[in-house]
Amino acid sequence: MEVLFLAQHYGVQEALGAILDVSEETEKYFSDDFIQANLDDIAKAAEGDADAIDRLRASLAEEIIIQISTENNLTEDVKNQVLSQVHELQSQIPDID
Repeated sequence: MEVLFLAQHYGVQEALGAILDVSEETEKYFSDDFIQANLDDIAKAAEGDADAIDRLRASLAEEIIIQISTENNLTEDVKNQVLSQVHELQSQIPDID
């Protein structure tokens, strides 16, 4: 999948959504900060690097929690509890090779 082609024809959010296979609704969480912070993994994922895709999905889960917490005025403690639970669940998912 050529990320430049996707980005030119559909936009960066849509291209990243296609690479990570997420819904259009989820694409709204690809903020400029998220994209900038994950440029290396985005490039690797565009080349099919499964580990980069996994890291991007983990990072996206965190980004979604942070944005939802902000939008809903959740306390820092609540946000951190949810992030902690997500990290615990992610650590329980086995590597599938």
